[in-house]
Amino acid sequence: MVGVGDIKFKIHKKIPIKCKNNLVIRKYKITDTELFYYYTKDPELTRYMPCGPTTSLEEAKKFIVEVRKSYVTERITRFVIANAETDELVGAISIYVIDPNGIIELGYWLGKPYWGKGYMTGVLESLIDVLKTIPDIKAIRIRVDRNNIASIRVANKVGMKKIGDGDSYMIMGLNLSS
Repeated sequence: MVGVGDIKFKIHKKIPIKCKNNLVIRKYKITDTELFYYYTKDPELTRYMPCGPTTSLEEAKKFIVEVRKSYVTERITRFVIANAETDELVGAISIYVIDPNGIIELGYWLGKPYWGKGYMTGVLESLIDVLKTIPDIKAIRIRVDRNNIASIRVANKVGMKKIGDGDSYMIMGLNLSS
């Protein structure tokens, strides 16, 4: 059995990841603070996120500083989705290793100007292609609020199927092992 840390280490080694639609998955930078705050203070954007809206620029900076500190140990796998040309943050993605047997869970968001344009589908397709190159990763899951129709559609477009239910969410999954 491979350890959770081993899988996280292998994910970190794949970053940055070039994605479709001229986007890239990269590590957070302090310069992301203002756009991170701008997007995540919006209650409509964060309505399906367990953390809720960011309440201040200082809170946004503290979050990014903590994530950046964790890159040293590679214990957190939270990344920015950025415009590949301008390097501006347009969203974020987290990759949680939820089982040492190779099951990971994704969490993600995009700023409202990028909604409904196929960007997240392209990001997930690109990310899944890269995750498939890590033999220790056997399955990918997304826990999605039942009311988040857009996220359910994205999961379906990248080949995920409903595999479980919670109180207010469903679990969508994609097995990578043959």
